[in-house]
Amino acid sequence: QAHENLGHRGIDATFHTINMRFFWPHMRLHIRSHVKSCHQCQLHSHQHVEIPLQPSTPVTIFQKVYVDVMFMPKARGFRYIVAARDDLSGFCEARALKKNNAKALAKF
Repeated sequence: QAHENLGHRGIDATFHTINMRFFWPHMRLHIRSHVKSCHQCQLHSHQHVEIPLQPSTPVTIFQKVYVDVMFMPKARGFRYIVAARDDLSGFCEARALKKNNAKALAKF
């Protein structure tokens, strides 16, 4: 509660405020753990973690396929376009759809 009442000011500020009146074994570790798991602090953190890109190349065609459905102006009853692209070969296919639902996509 001290961390929240201090306005989410971080580990050191929370530790020093609590340490003025209390002590328990591993106090700094407990405070650090609490502050690091604070949902509000995570949402407003300016610290960004860079995760290196790891390209994944499929072994066979159609192992990884990207599918998108796009809205289009109505023409002859068709309102959507479904497009698919195979990651390995780059093969693309697209079709017009009248409905955007699982049944229509399964027929694609």
